[in-house]
Amino acid sequence: MAAQIVVNIENQPGSMARVVAALRRFGLSPSRHRIQSAGNGLSRLVLIADGPFSPGELIEKLGDVKGVRQVVSVAPANGATGATPILARPTPLKDPEEDLVKSIVANYPRILHIIEKYEATLSSDRDRATRLKRLGQKVGARMLQNDESLFNSGSIHEALQTAVVPALIPISDAEAMGSEIRTSISIFTRRRVNTIRQIFGNTANRCDFMSGLIQGMINLSPSLPKVNVEEHACRTNGDDCCVFRVMA
Repeated sequence: MAAQIVVNIENQPGSMARVVAALRRFGLSPSRHRIQSAGNGLSRLVLIADGPFSPGELIEKLGDVKGVRQVVSVAPANGATGATPILARPTPLKDPEEDLVKSIVANYPRILHIIEKYEATLSSDRDRATRLKRLGQKVGARMLQNDESLFNSGSIHEALQTAVVPALIPISDAEAMGSEIRTSISIFTRRRVNTIRQIFGNTANRCDFMSGLIQGMINLSPSLPKVNVEEHACRTNGDDCCVFRVMA
């Protein structure tokens, strides 16, 4: 059965993505969407999603998603309960980086060449940092989408120890210390490109993908507060280790 879900979301980056991710966790497959202004800094998002659903349960769960201000309605998409379809010209719900995310997950941990190829298409250091972190978030969420240890974690520190660190071990020597992840060696700190940049007096590339990877993993859990992950020290810039600080 297809559901038509109507929610008012904040006009903030990531609001729509969190709704889509939540629906996938609930066993639904979003296929089409339409979005329009709802005023007062909000947008009205209408989604068509395939799969079994309970309207009452779905309304309750979507109400807990960060960025959702109101669940307007959940009804069969065929309008059998009086719902009015407004997707006269449906837009395919296709993430332009979906194939790249799938490739990274499928090849993990042998992923450096894939990320470096994508990195070469980015125009500036600022664009590079933003987009690599965003890509890491998508990959992290995909990697742990069925990880029971993450969903059973009662705290951020527990999630780091039981889910995030084991997932990072194939690409680093990660360890959890409080609300931080620390690594002294990773596939990103040993890159030849960083040596070349430093020889010519340029700042080495930081581990932005790794920051996003950790953030995407933690933010997948519906029971933990949403976090932002920032790299506060980096081996490529001469620090003793890379320090990724997890901030709720």
